[in-house]
Amino acid sequence: MNKREVNKTNIQKKLSQSQLSENQKNLLVKYLVKPITYVPNDNFHRSERMRSIIDRNIKAISGKLLTAGHKQILFQQMNYARYRMSQVRRMILSKHRWPESALHELLHWHQFQQEAYSKIATANSSRG
Repeated sequence: MNKREVNKTNIQKKLSQSQLSENQKNLLVKYLVKPITYVPNDNFHRSERMRSIIDRNIKAISGKLLTAGHKQILFQQMNYARYRMSQVRRMILSKHRWPESALHELLHWHQFQQEAYSKIATANSSRG
């Protein structure tokens, strides 16, 4: 086990006290056991710039190519979500008692990341 990884049994034990569903707990275990990777970006510390990227709602239609700009925004959204997940993970693991709100925030950023990924996958599917 790498020094940044956390014991799965300890995580499961701590999560057993929460009011989350089993699916949510299993997802959290996945993200709390190992570090979450992302590509560092200077824009992460520019909240106004990141807000303009995060707030963009790009529609993806199966078989319809995304513009290069739309792909870039979706990748930035996905990467920023992973950055936020990493930050929240670090905060959670530093606490003796895990705030339920932080667990929900980690789940929120996971969902956001999944939506961006899904849009990229949808646009890339059924091209022909």
